[in-house]
This record gives sequence, C-alpha cells and structure tokens, in this order.
Amino acid sequence: MEAIERFRKPVTVVNLISEDDPKIGMYPENVKKAVWSCIQEKSTRFMSYTLHDLGAWPEPPICQKLTMKITEPWKPALSEEEADVIRQIKEVASRKGAEKKSEGSATQEKRRKEDEELLEFLGIKKKTTGGEE
Repeated sequence: MEAIERFRKPVTVVNLISEDDPKIGMYPENVKKAVWSCIQEKSTRFMSYTLHDLGAWPEPPICQKLTMKITEPWKPALSEEEADVIRQIKEVASRKGAEKKSEGSATQEKRRKEDEELLEFLGIKKKTTGGEE
C-alpha cells in the first residue's frame, strides 16, 4: 500500500470528457494538447486544469519487491468470502436454468417477448418491423 500511495502522489487525473460536449475527449488534437500541457515546465491552462511537469520528485524512488506465485494467471486469487459468493451465484444460475428448461413453451415465449420489449425500451435492440431488425 505504501508504494501505491507513493505512486499516486504526483499523479493528476485529467478528465477529457466534458459535460457540455462528451466527444471532446475523443478528438486527437485535444489528447495531444493535454499531453503537451503536462510536459511543460511552466504552468499551462488546459480545459479547467492548470498543468505542468513536476520534474524530479523530491522523495526517494519507489523501490518495492513485489512477489507472488502465479500458477493460473487467468484466475484471480479470491478470498474465501468471494469464492463463496461465486459458488452461490453459480448455484442460483443453475437452478434458474433448470427452471427455465422445465417451463412450458408458452411461458418461454412470453418471457422472450418481455425481454425483447425491455431491450427495445433500453435502446439496446431496435424495434422489429415485419420480422426484420
């Protein structure tokens, strides 16, 4: 934690997403200007920030030994509590899957239609017209 806090001290997060124009952060010119502002010796105004290069940090460099034996990097190490929650989720999902298989086709069709209506309402799926999307 000490090394993480030390790393975070000289860092300023620059939010390129403006509430007035959310796309402003996607323009390459704005990203270039933000980076350019951060490497200047003198303070430079960028959006609502005053940015500049801090130069060499006055504290000693971070020097921490990080060790961890990783046998399966695709699997995060879980606490017992997290593993228990995942087990419970899998059990509930398994039961729901079994219930869904045992439902009649009419109930399944009704649920599918409700799901599609919800997706359309959320704007995730376009409303179907004449059997096409």
